[in-house]
Amino acid sequence: MMFAGLWDHWKSAIESCIILTTKTNELIKPLHSRMPVILDPNDVDTWLDPQLTDPERLKPLFKPYPSDHMEMYPVSDLVYSIRNDSDECIKPMES
Repeated sequence: MMFAGLWDHWKSAIESCIILTTKTNELIKPLHSRMPVILDPNDVDTWLDPQLTDPERLKPLFKPYPSDHMEMYPVSDLVYSIRNDSDECIKPMES
């Protein structure tokens, strides 16, 4: 899964980045009104093309990722701390 993002190095000292968002698909809609722009694998080369100068060519990429290509399930509260860098963070919770 690849998110559309932007990175910049500014005034020789500041590096910044953002993840771009779009409206939600049906899976995410109950949770939030926005979601990351998730790139289809076939669109990654277009997004990363340094020769691309026409922003109109990127507009079709800013659509909600198809719900049927995603899966959602509850996970542990371990995800709330950056100290927890393990597979336990993505394991489905037992019901």
